[in-house]
Amino acid sequence: MSDVTDAGPPFNKATADLIIRSTDKRDDQSSTKKKELRDGLPIIPMSENAKTVELLLRLCYPHRTPAPDNLTEVMDVLSAAIKYEMDIVNGPLKDMLLENARRAPVRVYGFAVRHDLEAVARHSARASLRYPLLKVVTEDVPELCAIPSHHYQLLMQYGLECRQQFSAISSDLGWVPMGTPSERPPWIGCFVCKEHNHSMTYGPQHIPVTVMQWWMDFMERAQRVLSETPCGEAIRAPDLLEPCFIQRNCQTCCSYQGIQAMKAFVNWLASDVDQIITRKDSYWSYIVPLLTRPPVVEIVQNEVLLN
Repeated sequence: MSDVTDAGPPFNKATADLIIRSTDKRDDQSSTKKKELRDGLPIIPMSENAKTVELLLRLCYPHRTPAPDNLTEVMDVLSAAIKYEMDIVNGPLKDMLLENARRAPVRVYGFAVRHDLEAVARHSARASLRYPLLKVVTEDVPELCAIPSHHYQLLMQYGLECRQQFSAISSDLGWVPMGTPSERPPWIGCFVCKEHNHSMTYGPQHIPVTVMQWWMDFMERAQRVLSETPCGEAIRAPDLLEPCFIQRNCQTCCSYQGIQAMKAFVNWLASDVDQIITRKDSYWSYIVPLLTRPPVVEIVQNEVLLN
C-alpha cells in the first residue's frame, strides 16, 4: 500500500517476524516468540497512532527511553499499556502521571478513575486543593467525558469538605497550642505594642488572652487563603507572612526572636493543615469502591461520543 510508511530504527529490521500497524498506517517490525506466520509477516492493526506505538515499544526496548512530551502522550501510552497488559512499563508511566497531577489534577483524576488507578486518583484529588475551586470547576477537562458524572461530583464534594475545615480558624483559637507563660509568642500580651484590642480565649484550655491586631490580620488572611486553597503550601507563601512585619515599630514583635517565632508558627500551621487534610482522605474510604471501570457498554458509548 502506497500510503503505508515504515518505522525508523530500531523497529525496521529485516529479521522481524511481526508487523504492528498504527492507525496512521506506519508499520513497526517486531519480534515475538509466539510466531503465527501466514504467507510472510502477519500484520496486526492497532487502535493507537504511530507516536503512541513507538513510545510503548521503546519502553520495552533495552536502550535509552525517550519520555513522552506532554500529559496527553503519557495518558495515551499508559492507556495502551493497560489495555495490552504490559505491566512492566506501567510503573514509569504512573510516575509520570503523578508528576503531572500537580499541574493538571482534574485531568489526571479523570484518567485515573477510568482506568482504576486508585492511588493516582487519591493523589490527584489532593493535588486539586492547590487551586481555587472556581478554577477547578470551570477548567475544560476532556478526560471527564469518559467517566460517570457521579465521580466528578465526588471530587467536588471532597474539595468543598476540605475547604470547610478551615472556615473558622480566625474566630476559634482553641486549636492553637498555648505554651507556658515564659514561652508565649510575642503576639500574645505584648507590653510594647499598643494594639491590645483583641481579647479572646486561646489554646485547648480556652485561656483568656489579649492578642495583637497584626496577628489577627494574619489569621484572617490565612482563613481566606485556606478557604480557597486548603494546603500547607498556601500558608507558607511569603506574601501571606510579610505584611506582619512591614511598617511595624514594635521592638518585641519585630525582633529577631519575634520573627523566628512567627515563622515557626507558620510552619507549624502549614504542617497541621496538611495533617488535617490527610485525615480527611478517609473520605475516600467510601469513594474507592466506586472507582471501578465503567461497564463495557459505557466505555464503547463514550468512545463513540469522543470520536
